[in-house]
Amino acid sequence: MALGLPGEMTVVVPTLPLRPALDAAADPAPAVRLFAERAGAVDPSFRLDEETVALVTSICTDLDGLPLAIELAAARAEVLPVERIAAGLARRFELLAATPGRPLVARHATMAAALDWSVGLLSVPTQERFVRLGVFRAGFGLDAAVAVAGGGDSEVALAGSLAELRSHCLLAVERHGGETRYRMLETVREYATERLAGSVELEALLARHARHFAAVARRLASGADGPGVADLLDACELDLADHRQAFERLLATDPPGAATLVSDLRHWWTVRDSPLAGLRWAAEALSALGGDAAEPSEELVGLLAVTGTLGVIAGDHAAAERHLRATLDAAVAIGRRPPPQTLAMLATSAAFRGQRDEALRLARAALDAAASVPGGADDVERFLGATMALAGDGEAGFAMCRRAVDAARGSPLRLANSLANLSLAGVFLGSAAGLDVAVEAGTEAVAVARQIGSRYYEGGGWGALYGAHRRRGDRRSALLAAAEAMPLMLASGAVQYLTQLLHSLADDLVATDAYDAVSVASAAACRRAGPGASGTWEEVTRTRMQAAAGDRLGSEGFALAWDEGLRLGLDEVVLRARAAAEDAAAY
Repeated sequence: MALGLPGEMTVVVPTLPLRPALDAAADPAPAVRLFAERAGAVDPSFRLDEETVALVTSICTDLDGLPLAIELAAARAEVLPVERIAAGLARRFELLAATPGRPLVARHATMAAALDWSVGLLSVPTQERFVRLGVFRAGFGLDAAVAVAGGGDSEVALAGSLAELRSHCLLAVERHGGETRYRMLETVREYATERLAGSVELEALLARHARHFAAVARRLASGADGPGVADLLDACELDLADHRQAFERLLATDPPGAATLVSDLRHWWTVRDSPLAGLRWAAEALSALGGDAAEPSEELVGLLAVTGTLGVIAGDHAAAERHLRATLDAAVAIGRRPPPQTLAMLATSAAFRGQRDEALRLARAALDAAASVPGGADDVERFLGATMALAGDGEAGFAMCRRAVDAARGSPLRLANSLANLSLAGVFLGSAAGLDVAVEAGTEAVAVARQIGSRYYEGGGWGALYGAHRRRGDRRSALLAAAEAMPLMLASGAVQYLTQLLHSLADDLVATDAYDAVSVASAAACRRAGPGASGTWEEVTRTRMQAAAGDRLGSEGFALAWDEGLRLGLDEVVLRARAAAEDAAAY
């Protein structure tokens, strides 16, 4: 507490460390140790072990390492098991009260009382701003604080309140890149939120919050082709909880705005490895617009296009094509030409399903549609080149990818995408020169993807390198590239590319581990969309693997391996395939 004396210095006491230990039960973090000591004082039977240490760590993490909060929670061990204490944090201000009969300084009797006392020391304007800042679910910068919680206050006045809140330990200060961000500890934020719930300005505050984060998403959409895309994506990651809150508000008050927010975050969903989350948000937005009965609009066209694209990445081609075709219908209904990118994604889906003629027809339709849009060709060629090569027009697809790479220089996101596709096109082309380019482009794709923090594009680069080394006959390099690609593809939700790689990798593993090769092939076959009916692909794959590994395993061993693959989760398949690939590369 400041006394206002000359020469006085403020020393901020940090929260207790929550660092994980190599053996958390034997060497617990300081926050966990405090909980255990206080819990042991009221319940001598309390012990930290492998089971309780995880729960206590979770409790201390939820309480942000605040010593008073940890002590008050631990005191409940006298009457509650640790599992109930963890669950009770959903109503933390009831839980974080001193046990009756244990006298404390009044302001330490409950967490709410401690916060009442701390907030009461603030100037009146800062108290009002503190409550308004509780609207942020995550951290925030000064610009966001002014736009959302300023209430008409000047930037200078708000900056002064932020400094005051920091000096009273009601805000934590963090540095991300070149930006200073502020964050309320969760217990403090919940306290502010409870006070905000009774505020007459709550509705206006939530509306400003939604408008601000819709504008942030729009900046990501418009700036994704520039050199600063990595910073925009980093900021989106930090603000994701607030984007979600803004989205929920728009769902209730402005469904077209919610649809636009999902569309504007499209680069987040793809580049930063969240296609499944994007599909969930898109489904909510589509439902708010009216579902299948939604009135055609620009917002609907954008939402359906994003949904279809994410579906292709996730390997759900039936749903993806349904949404992509609905995009075309909605565009026509509002007097727009067919969006070239939607046609390009339909072509990609058809190519993956083995429908080569249809893929080429759609690809050429996408190019025709793009020709009438300024810059449209650049926008679709980076997608279409690899698709055309996969569909059988290798020379044209390869040349298209090379043009796309040249056009993408200066835009890291476009460049990562274009390089990965050029590498794939070189693999599909199959010539010596094409494979040389595939290795060079795949290597650069990995490097650029790392710069922008995209496991999706990095996995694509490694996958293309696997294909290039494989076709060159460099088995060891191919296996090591596959081992790098698989966990990245899994983490980024790129199920289509992952199952395609697993399908090829199974052939490479037969010589060293026939059992795992068969189970990997089985797991890939039951997930991959192939030519013809859904069962056909599995039958073709089983026949191929039977010929390759049947003699090694015998009929009973083959059936056991095949059936096991059908039961494996995708994460289990990746673990098994990666280990087998690394072992095979060591031979």
